[in-house]
Amino acid sequence: MSLLPLPQSLTSQTDKPRRNILQKTSSSLNTPLEQIRVIIADDHPVVREGLSSILSALEDVQVVAEAVNGKEACELYDQHSPDVLIVDLRMPEKDGLQVVASPDAGERWTTSCC
Repeated sequence: MSLLPLPQSLTSQTDKPRRNILQKTSSSLNTPLEQIRVIIADDHPVVREGLSSILSALEDVQVVAEAVNGKEACELYDQHSPDVLIVDLRMPEKDGLQVVASPDAGERWTTSCC
């Protein structure tokens, strides 16, 4: 997967720099690669391990944590502040819909997630 940088005219001067800028560079662009931080939440170990294996193989993705239920997903999200949360809809304690629709979700999610 190769990502091209946005032209300077499309980037805002007031945006904060993103975290996790890697020192290595893309072979084709000579620009630093940025890792996308991901949490995987699923009660099935095979699904979690499979998704983690696939995503970890991508150089611009970092799986920072894995949750076995919705309650743990919320706790890990608050702890790690990932860029992406992959949530199973059917899990014990809190299902995926309860995670994204919980009363404190407004503070947790700044964009849509599902």
